[in-house]
Amino acid sequence: MQPGMAEDADNEELTDYLVRIDWIKTLPREQAIREKGMFANQNTVVRLRDPFTLQRLTEVLGLDEAASEN
Repeated sequence: MQPGMAEDADNEELTDYLVRIDWIKTLPREQAIREKGMFANQNTVVRLRDPFTLQRLTEVLGLDEAASEN
């Protein structure tokens, strides 16, 4: 276990949570996709539902729509 991981485990407001992610495709930071109108959120984890953002990421990353819906 990561040192300090259990710190504040008894406090819902301060504890850390883990989220498993299956990365379908990744890009180097220098190739980050940024376009006006894309969904952005400062939360650590969020489910993408914005149609424009999903469409653009599917196109730019060369994914099929089934992969982007999971």
